[in-house]
Amino acid sequence: EKDISNGFADSGAEVTAGDLNLTVDEGSADSKSFTVSVAAGDTLADVRDKINNSNASDQVSASIINDGTDSHLKIQRDEKGHANGSSASQALTLNHNATGGSGTALTFAEQQAGKNASFTLDGQTITRQSNRINDVVDGVTFNLESTGQTDVEIAVDNKKILDNVEKFTKAFNKVVD
Repeated sequence: EKDISNGFADSGAEVTAGDLNLTVDEGSADSKSFTVSVAAGDTLADVRDKINNSNASDQVSASIINDGTDSHLKIQRDEKGHANGSSASQALTLNHNATGGSGTALTFAEQQAGKNASFTLDGQTITRQSNRINDVVDGVTFNLESTGQTDVEIAVDNKKILDNVEKFTKAFNKVVD
């Protein structure tokens, strides 16, 4: 999910002091909440830096986007999808509890909802938050890189097994000799 703030004159514009609360929904039991304190006099650039240097930075990243008229704080969830069973628009929740008397309070609008990866394997639809899926077939990782259809063949590499057994046998014989 990507959310974008209301417009500011530039990245040096003052943001109203208070707490910016960020919640990353990873499923009902796994949601993570973070608070970034906005001090009096902090600018839009300061808030971006505080987010990127906080303990939330392993879950979200912040940047400033200038649309030609205004500067906006964009906060993006690093994991692209949303928790299975949760709303796509609840993957990231932002709330600025403004308590200061100067500057402009942050408000956010969803720019892009989180979207899960989905594919069909042997007629079964599989949905995950990530495009890297390693929990469907033991020992196999699927990296979903584009839309479309493809055939996947999973086979045992007997030559590689034989080569490794031969290497092991030679190494064992060296130790024994």
